[in-house]
Order: sequence, then structure tokens, then C-alpha cells
Amino acid sequence: MQLTKSYFEIPNSNGRTANVALHIFNPLGGIDQLVHGSAHLRGWGLPAFPDPTLYTVRGFYSPTHRFQYEVNPRFGNTRPANSIVRAPFRLELEVSLNVGPPLPLQQLERSMGAGRNRPGPKLTPNDLKKRYKRNVPDPYAAILEESDSLLISADQEKALEAVQTEYLRGVDSLWTPLTDYLAALGNSFDSKEALRRQEETVDAVWEYSRLNVQKTLGTILSPVQINLLP
Repeated sequence: MQLTKSYFEIPNSNGRTANVALHIFNPLGGIDQLVHGSAHLRGWGLPAFPDPTLYTVRGFYSPTHRFQYEVNPRFGNTRPANSIVRAPFRLELEVSLNVGPPLPLQQLERSMGAGRNRPGPKLTPNDLKKRYKRNVPDPYAAILEESDSLLISADQEKALEAVQTEYLRGVDSLWTPLTDYLAALGNSFDSKEALRRQEETVDAVWEYSRLNVQKTLGTILSPVQINLLP
């Protein structure tokens, strides 16, 4: 059973990242063996499997047509030293290196390559906005869809629609600089710079959504309704 995993990244000179992961399996079992020795294990980190065998057949007496049994003295014993089921302590060091470009960079180059370095129409700013808006869903739309379950009143619904309009206007103002920049790129462009701007904008929209919801919902919905939100 894996109990612990530490993970870190090491950048190299080519701009790629080597992922290093250390897996630790059953550390309690390792401590048990280190402290008590293999012959005196306490069973730390091991499941208890009692010996289920009460009798063992040792022969058959034909005159009486009876089997001869021997009582198993270890019946019900859960001592780890007598068990064949072990979960050994183990360390694994895993190192991986992505040879190709990161997946987000590949996706950006593919979507922006149409009409530039491969056939297809160029994406307009509106086309790009539609795509990016799917990455950060409208929280107010999700709440209004659950209006019956949340017992939202008519006044609350109007208030939610009002703040939703303001929210969408703010989100649009964050997407517009990015989509205008991407749509204006020439046939040859710096994909890494475009990816940097994309990731910064996506993070900014998520943060804007979080802060906007925190600011508005408490003044519109009751504490019970907020606790019922999906």
C-alpha cells in the first residue's frame, strides 16, 4: 500500500522539465522490522490474517471409516512472523522527462495554426472568446439553473441576473486583450509568449470569478441556500 509520495520538478537547459517522484510503501512495516527484527515483528502496517485452519487431516482409519485429525496449534494466530502474507517496506524513485512540447503549447499551436501554417480559416476574436469561456464556466448561470432546488425567490433571481450581467462584462474585459492579440498574430509567431499570455489570462479570470462570487452571493442568498449550492 502506497502511503506517501513526494513530487518535484527539475528544469533542464532545453526548457523541458524532469519529473521526480519518490514513492514510499508501508513505512510502518519498515520501522517495525528495523526496531524489532524479522523474528519479532509487531505487525505494524500489516493487515491481520488469523490462521483459519482448526484441524489438519493426517490419515484415514479404514476399520472405523474415520479420518484422523490433528489440531492446528496456530489456529486464530495473527502473529506476523507466522503469516505468509506480507506487505514489505519499499522505496521507489521515479524519474520521467517529457521529450515533446507541453500539451497546452501543442493545443495552442494547433488552434492558432489554422489559416497560418496549415489550411483552415483563422479564428476571430469572437471564436476565441467562445472557446476560452468554456474553460471558466459562468457561476451565476449554474446557480440560476438550480433555482427550483435552491428555492430562489423572484427578487433573488432578478438580483442574480443583475450581478451576472456585471460579471459577464468584467470577464469579457479580461478575455478581449488576449483574443485580440491572438487573432492578430501573423503566420509566424512566438507560441511560448502566446501560451504565457493565455495562462495568465485564464488564471486572472478564475480569480475574478472567485472574488466576484464571494462579494455578491452573501448579499443575495441566505446562508442555507449558500450551503446547498452545488
